Amino acid sequence: MRYAVAIVVAMLLPARPGLAAEELVYRGELGRVAEYRVTTKATGRQISLGERRPIEVEAEYEVREEVVACDPDGSFRIQVTGRAVTVNDRSRAFGGQRFEPPPVQIHVSPRGEILGAGAIPEDGLTSLRANAAAALLGQCLPVIMPSGPLEPGDRWEWEEGDAKQSNRLVEVTGGTSRVARVSGTAHAPIVLQERSEALGLTTEMTGMGRQTSTLDLLLDSGLVLRHKGNLALQTKTKVRMESPEGPRTFLIEMHLRVEFDSRLIRLGGKPV
Repeated sequence: MRYAVAIVVAMLLPARPGLAAEELVYRGELGRVAEYRVTTKATGRQISLGERRPIEVEAEYEVREEVVACDPDGSFRIQVTGRAVTVNDRSRAFGGQRFEPPPVQIHVSPRGEILGAGAIPEDGLTSLRANAAAALLGQCLPVIMPSGPLEPGDRWEWEEGDAKQSNRLVEVTGGTSRVARVSGTAHAPIVLQERSEALGLTTEMTGMGRQTSTLDLLLDSGLVLRHKGNLALQTKTKVRMESPEGPRTFLIEMHLRVEFDSRLIRLGGKPV
């Protein structure tokens, strides 16, 4: 009898509304300027010429992203510039240098795939140092969104070459400004090649980054509100230096754990 009562009660209860399916896409609006405050904390070690040195660096940056072009397929191009607010290199691993994020232009698909990227030319020494620091101090891996709508709790995977991601839509919150929260893991190879003719230096960095992160996406604008997480980096950098005695080559290994937090602070010059 109690089972019959339970069935009747269940039939009388109002039906639970289905969760609305959401399409998660990044969007670019020509001329839009978004400014982020990025904090990173890197700890680990460096191995060079058989010597092990600890690394402990904390840095805070302001990064400016301007949409400079939008393509018919929904992809867009952003010009990224930034400045260091504070850099605390406790271990002196980078010689106490105040690295500025290197200016770049990036072509991004609506899913977040990097279709192309190019550094804006700079002085050779500045470029080598800035790109190396940016690669090591927390260039978080982009979260690739799925093709098609999904509901909270849904999962998806993305894979290309040696890069792979596994993500989940955690929840959608908010009223007029709705935010989708995505959590996931990712790993991707790191490849950086730089050459300075003036200095006679060639650097080739290879390695792997493994990331766990949470990303908040503003659904109405397709803009990242916040991205935070942890990134484990293992890299090997081969440095070739021309000298009067002939070329010299040495290897630098890095093992780093980077905590990063990137937050939108201004949009179109106005605080968020």
